[in-house]
Amino acid sequence: MNFAEIIFITLGATGVWIIVMVLFGGLEKLSKRQKVDAITLRVQQAEREAHGERVEELTLPERIAKSVSDLTQSAPGRQETPLMTQLMRAGMPFFSPQHFYNRQVLYAIGMTVFGILAGTLFSLFFNLTPWLILMLGLALGIYGATLPGQEVRKKTIQRKEGLKIDMTFHLPRLRMGLRNIGEISLAMKEVIDSSPQEIPFSQNEQEEMRKRWDTLPQETAIELSMYLSGIGGNYFSELLTRFSTELGRGVSPEEAAEKMNRYFEPFFFMDHFLSLLVQGINGRPIAKLLADLDLHLHRDLKKTIRQKGADAETKMAFASMLALIPIFIVILVPLVVIAMSFLGG
Repeated sequence: MNFAEIIFITLGATGVWIIVMVLFGGLEKLSKRQKVDAITLRVQQAEREAHGERVEELTLPERIAKSVSDLTQSAPGRQETPLMTQLMRAGMPFFSPQHFYNRQVLYAIGMTVFGILAGTLFSLFFNLTPWLILMLGLALGIYGATLPGQEVRKKTIQRKEGLKIDMTFHLPRLRMGLRNIGEISLAMKEVIDSSPQEIPFSQNEQEEMRKRWDTLPQETAIELSMYLSGIGGNYFSELLTRFSTELGRGVSPEEAAEKMNRYFEPFFFMDHFLSLLVQGINGRPIAKLLADLDLHLHRDLKKTIRQKGADAETKMAFASMLALIPIFIVILVPLVVIAMSFLGG
């Protein structure tokens, strides 16, 4: 047995052991045992908080995943968006940063072990070297660590596009309310009250959140409580609900508009709409400006529909060409063979 085979067996056995520990909670218990005395830890936290540092207790797998995230996401000159903000912009697909980190570690370990086991299976047929199998497991492990981040980015884009579409169809309701009532805050309330409430979490996810509720940071728990109570049946209603909630807390309209960037990825139409809301709450006439925004939104929607239609035609044409290839092979190949035999004869 050579050195590479020893490393291969060791890493494979370690990966299987970690998966078993994660599944049965043993790794978390082990990490808790490694913490210093509770009183000393609280004193250290109090000293750090007194100096303005944010204290966050993470288990061992969470710390590993966070360090990997910091290494893979940070770049020179790039201002990284806090993970909690990324989760809120994505609609909380993971209900806390700790949940995100745990899932990241689990995916990384699972994909690594899967790559090692798959490579071992293929080596029975293709004679793969242990080093190549290890590289395959490592590559799949790195890919697995990126899966939670990919899900967050995907859902962030979905919410951004969904907000633009909902704004296009529901902004006329706000304009009508403003025309009938004459006050933007009351028109917003009318739109919110007439929108159905919606909870974006499944029953299993809600039960899981309630189990971990006491361990969540206060900020996370507050955000989740809004999702669990229902915040509107569409993204436009959600935006109005959150904006009105901030105003109800005594926040200035400008600050409330700024805080909306925590819940949706900023883009031109949202920023422009929020600026109009601020002007309207401050007593300025905005009916004509809302009408102009409504017109631009519908023009943008028509442009998007035309673009998607053109893309669909291109994809259909390409798919039709691929479907014709087997037909040409079935028809032309026999004809060519017949022609060659005839000419040759």
